[in-house]
Amino acid sequence: MRSFTQKYNRLEDYEPYFYKWNDEEMANIGLTLCHQVDYMMNKYLQSLEKLFVTQGGIKERMYAARTGYRKAQDEEHQRLVAENATLRAQLATAQEEIAHLRKLINKNE
Repeated sequence: MRSFTQKYNRLEDYEPYFYKWNDEEMANIGLTLCHQVDYMMNKYLQSLEKLFVTQGGIKERMYAARTGYRKAQDEEHQRLVAENATLRAQLATAQEEIAHLRKLINKNE
């Protein structure tokens, strides 16, 4: 019966046997199905427990995601601030060079 219940899991699979099996056989099938559901639920709960232990609960995962996002945003902001400072320095240098070249052009005219 265990192999039958492992193989078939739809009501339509059992309907042809409803009038062939006696009460004891029907009860055994029902009990076997209950044991299989219990086994699967225990395995599922164990996997959830393992997931909780290794990755934490939903609040912990949400907090990690949120703080990770904020940290990435802060790092990007710092990178842009540094790049902005570099570009301002290059702009100042370029403006000084342009001013110097204008003076040279005005002297030669």
